[in-house]
Amino acid sequence: MNRERATQQIMRAKADVLLGAPDRYGPLSTGSDVAALFGEPTQPQTSSLEAAPLPAPATASPTQDEAPARALLSLEQTHAPQTQATESAPSVSAPASPAPDFAIPQQPQPAQAPAPEVIEPATQTPTAPVIDDEKGVDLPLSQFITECDALMKSNQHHWEDATAKDVKVAVTMLVGVLEEQGITHSSQMRQIHLGKLREHFDHILTNYGRSPRLRSLGTADLRAASAEAVKSHVDAGKEPPKLGLGPTTIRKHLANINTFLTYIKGRGYHVPNLTMDGLRPRKPKLSDARRITDKPGPEQLRPMFDMPLFTGCKSATEQEVAGPHVFHSANYFLPMLMVYLGPRRAEVAGLAVKDIVKTAQGWAIDIRPNKFRSLKNASSARMLPVPDEVLRLNFIDYVEAIKALRYDALFPELFAKSRRTDPGDRFYKDFVPKLHQHLGDAERWNRVLHALRHGFADTLKQALVHPSIISDIAGRLGNDETSMRYTNRAGLNVIKDALQKYPSVTNHLEPQPIRLLPWVEAQEPSPWEGRSSAHRLQEARAKRKRPKR
Repeated sequence: MNRERATQQIMRAKADVLLGAPDRYGPLSTGSDVAALFGEPTQPQTSSLEAAPLPAPATASPTQDEAPARALLSLEQTHAPQTQATESAPSVSAPASPAPDFAIPQQPQPAQAPAPEVIEPATQTPTAPVIDDEKGVDLPLSQFITECDALMKSNQHHWEDATAKDVKVAVTMLVGVLEEQGITHSSQMRQIHLGKLREHFDHILTNYGRSPRLRSLGTADLRAASAEAVKSHVDAGKEPPKLGLGPTTIRKHLANINTFLTYIKGRGYHVPNLTMDGLRPRKPKLSDARRITDKPGPEQLRPMFDMPLFTGCKSATEQEVAGPHVFHSANYFLPMLMVYLGPRRAEVAGLAVKDIVKTAQGWAIDIRPNKFRSLKNASSARMLPVPDEVLRLNFIDYVEAIKALRYDALFPELFAKSRRTDPGDRFYKDFVPKLHQHLGDAERWNRVLHALRHGFADTLKQALVHPSIISDIAGRLGNDETSMRYTNRAGLNVIKDALQKYPSVTNHLEPQPIRLLPWVEAQEPSPWEGRSSAHRLQEARAKRKRPKR
């Protein structure tokens, strides 16, 4: 009988706790609600037990069967709603307890033991902080980067490395601004702090990310260095560098910060309700987006293939100087692939040897995820024919030479042996400075490698190639139901016919016997590996100062 009473008391205590939280569930904890919860008939809230107090506690020690009921009754008194004055828990010195506001069967009540002794705070064992589900646990600012790393790891299967880097850059700037404002925990964040971050974006150099020194500075030091750079250029009578990140970059940073804050809030940390409204620059219209990136046509691209590294250079380490040697490498073949196929730079820079396949329609490039890089989305996976001009210039012989050396990567000089590198970034750092030096400031275009992709699509469009075929070649999602649901991707034969409409910009080059870079042939680390960023920056400045030959 005591066990049965104890079970009743447990369930009723749970109901009191559950229904006694008006800020979450509303004022539901009435006597009739509790009775209905347990399937009991509804009775008036004033029962016979309220009129008669419980029997006085016995002086004898409680039996083993009576102890659970008394402990549970004490639990009920502790968790009773404090909004009802008549049901407040008794003090330690008053053993008698008012009856609950619901009816129970008329059964003899066991003797009630005195209320448990209150433990002094000094003797209590430290316990974990109570977690408020409405707000969450306060996250120290020092743990923001750790949580950012966890976010990057949880998205490693569908984020590109560049995306993960962008997220960490944005979170690092957020942490820097919060430290300047004296914030130590996530709960202290306010909307004004996001406004301070937005101001920070407007007071740093547009191209600060290209400088290893500037990337290593904190937020306050970066703003000071940016202002000093502008002042030094003005004092020297030069055109000052631009301050303030571009609208697209700001939108990307704010979106990444919003992703991070949503992530830690979902993990149970306390993040106040913040908004990005009013902080994001206006999204460019489609008509304005056309002017953001240059679209060089074949006539603008032809001078690029007059560089010494295509026609003959002095040595493998001085490819920007004219000479008798042609080295087959990423610098030689990747610009051709990007001009004739319009891929993303990481897609071709991260190719594996086994991605070059022989099909019934001829040699093809199987762009698919591999151990060197992932793809941007599902539409990025595609099969493209090797352009005729690239085949004429002995591309397959190059593939066989790399394969004979047992390399897995098609362009091994883009990878470090001691650490993980982005092959697309490595190609950019090595090729673009040489191109700028060759073309000069007057003829260069913005966002060089991305412009090749845009120029390819524009050239095919002007040649009346259907937009859905251009999207299939470029690996982009279509914007109409016919191309997305009702048709498959264009086949190799269709793509080859479309590529025939792109004029040749390399027909003046003569095929050369395959000659690999010396360090690739010797299977040694590339010369750039192991050098500091400052050293490479100093070399790049020295090359820019050399007179053009």
